[in-house]
Amino acid sequence: MVDGSSEKKWLDKEAQRLGADLAELLGGSGLAEKGRVNSVWNVGLVDAFVADANDPEVQLAAWLRDGCPAGVAHGIPHCGIFPTTSPKDRVGSSITEHLQEHEPSSNYASVSEEFELSGAEVDRLIEKGYAVKYDEWKDVLAEFGDALVSKLACIFKVREDGTKKVRNVLDLRRSGYNEHVNLEERIVLPRLGDLIKDAVDLSLARREGGGEVFGMIPDFEDAFHTLGVAPAEWKYLLARHPVCGFVGYRTVLCGGAGCPLLWGRAA
Repeated sequence: MVDGSSEKKWLDKEAQRLGADLAELLGGSGLAEKGRVNSVWNVGLVDAFVADANDPEVQLAAWLRDGCPAGVAHGIPHCGIFPTTSPKDRVGSSITEHLQEHEPSSNYASVSEEFELSGAEVDRLIEKGYAVKYDEWKDVLAEFGDALVSKLACIFKVREDGTKKVRNVLDLRRSGYNEHVNLEERIVLPRLGDLIKDAVDLSLARREGGGEVFGMIPDFEDAFHTLGVAPAEWKYLLARHPVCGFVGYRTVLCGGAGCPLLWGRAA
């Protein structure tokens, strides 16, 4: 019987081995290079893959090294993959009107009523390096001067075994954050027809060139959180900790207007 920690060590070791094999196959270097800003992605491998595939996504590796632009402090530039937005849809006003120096109010009732469960989920992200804890509001002001604080909401789902799955959502719309996100392009999600076309194309290529075709459905743990955001974006991603103090998120989040685009660019 393999315990959880042993299984994780084995998986990490196998991931490193497969990464090394892929890097060698692609002629890449810097396999061990990790993103400097809260990213578990292997930057060297991404660089090698982009170069070998002649992928138009040439900005991702730099984002993984230094943090993604979330659209507020830094706009999200286009790279020709998704349709561009029209100028009238882009932000022209400043977010400074939403910044505050006074201590913000409480979170939504869903968090206050289940503050221990909600707080435990926040602490899990802090432990993984996706967020940081501030004991007091003055600690936030000492780092940023002023900040944008959004309210947390919590969604619970009861599993078959009776335990609760917890998901915290930072309400970036009501705090005014989303209306100041600058996007030069809009994400277009793949449809069933795209999947069918890709499958047909791969099958035809296999028939002409030989080999085998394999299919898989990857499941990313904390998918959005694996993309760190640039330090200039941090002051806009704060909330009250459900138990005490404050939490500052350092990653792409569900609820951010630019976040689906960032994940779409990466994935």
